[in-house]
Amino acid sequence: MKKPVLALCLATMIWTLPQVAAAAQASHCAPLRNAVTAPIRASEASLQEFAWAEMADFFATAQPGDEPSPREDGESTSAAIRLEEALLEVPKTRREAIRALSRESVVDRLSIDAKRRRHRALRGLPFAAISALLEADDPSMRANTWLWLATPSHGTCALRKLERARLATALGDLSEVVESGDDLVLRRVGDYALLAYLRRLSGDARATDALLLELADDDDGQTLPPRMRAFAAALLVRRAHFDRIGGWLLSDTPETRLAVAIAALESGQARWRPAILQLAADDNNDLVTQGIVDAILDRNEHTANPIELIPDNARLAEATLRWLGEGDARRALPVAAPQIVAPTPRGYNGLLAAR
Repeated sequence: MKKPVLALCLATMIWTLPQVAAAAQASHCAPLRNAVTAPIRASEASLQEFAWAEMADFFATAQPGDEPSPREDGESTSAAIRLEEALLEVPKTRREAIRALSRESVVDRLSIDAKRRRHRALRGLPFAAISALLEADDPSMRANTWLWLATPSHGTCALRKLERARLATALGDLSEVVESGDDLVLRRVGDYALLAYLRRLSGDARATDALLLELADDDDGQTLPPRMRAFAAALLVRRAHFDRIGGWLLSDTPETRLAVAIAALESGQARWRPAILQLAADDNNDLVTQGIVDAILDRNEHTANPIELIPDNARLAEATLRWLGEGDARRALPVAAPQIVAPTPRGYNGLLAAR
């Protein structure tokens, strides 16, 4: 009697073992829960004016007919091998799809067709192939691969296998690509690596905050682009790090001042409103002033408690006209009036006080 029962148990184990293994693998590669998607998009949007300004500067200095194109930064690039060498790790049947992806003139972030092309090219590749493509000497290829790892559920397993040192190195990659998203802008490859890194850390609030603090406090190192530091600071404010707002509003980089000001307004930090209004009135960077005014007026349209701008301020008045679609956006805003500091009266306390 025991032998038939034992045989039945063995048969059951053999039948169910592959299913258990498959379930374990599916659980390991389940989509990561990304609780910071909305704050990430909001933090990126607050820096859009600077992205547009960078693209405008390109066209202002470009020759007739020149178009923005990917640019490899030789000093900061995370590339270590040639693209054709990286393709040796890719199955032959998929190499042409990846070559086609690298030849696209822009990194299309939003369109459904672009997402499908990216997924068809990269899905199911062995980890060695993904790793090689992240080191290929083609900035568009690296950006597309990081973006694929950052967005769909299918790249979760590969993303979890990546060493943190690889991610940290990629954050400093200043190579540029042309992104087609809400508009056509120049973006660094490191931006896409950061999105992937945040997705990997999304279930660990402490590790996420530690990474963002490290990026936001990199002012002395000058190893990261200002927009990345500003993005990290704004995201921290949206993650309730309100104690650092005052310092960031005094930052030397206009990107940080604007991104943090908008994040503080959206987070309902009323105690900082006077400082933010004064920043808009006094800041010597027109993008900061206009960005704060736009954020306040956009907010006022959807709330019963509007924020009043400083009255009789020519700089804020002109920014308000431009928010309404009037005025000349090509001209500089009126110069902020210098703050007059009254001298402290000095009393006379004899000859010793004059020494």
